[in-house]
Amino acid sequence: MLFKIGPEAIPLVSSITGLAEDEICRHLYKIDVADCPGFLLRMALLRAIKTSDKKYAPSDWVDVNHIVYAPYVDIFYSDKRTLDFLEKETRAKSFRLEKSLIANISRNVPLEDAIMDISGPV
Repeated sequence: MLFKIGPEAIPLVSSITGLAEDEICRHLYKIDVADCPGFLLRMALLRAIKTSDKKYAPSDWVDVNHIVYAPYVDIFYSDKRTLDFLEKETRAKSFRLEKSLIANISRNVPLEDAIMDISGPV
């Protein structure tokens, strides 16, 4: 997965950091995706979408790109479809996504409810 985005990202990272592209490549090969919970969620969601009987929706691709942030926040809201896909991946036999990675993901709720989730009872 990282190797698919690497060719696009490496020149950008090089220009931002000033590191040589070959040095960035050496570091890229050391990355263990299992240590990157955001990428694990992204891969699980992509796999669930691709293996689903449901036709993909254009919004699925936006969700795939945003799901990488879920492990790094206290509360993450997603649509029902995305959460259903991820829950399916926690039950998959060939690849089992840890339930703890999706524990903070909730379905979209009315704004007032989201504010209560974030701030707690007033």
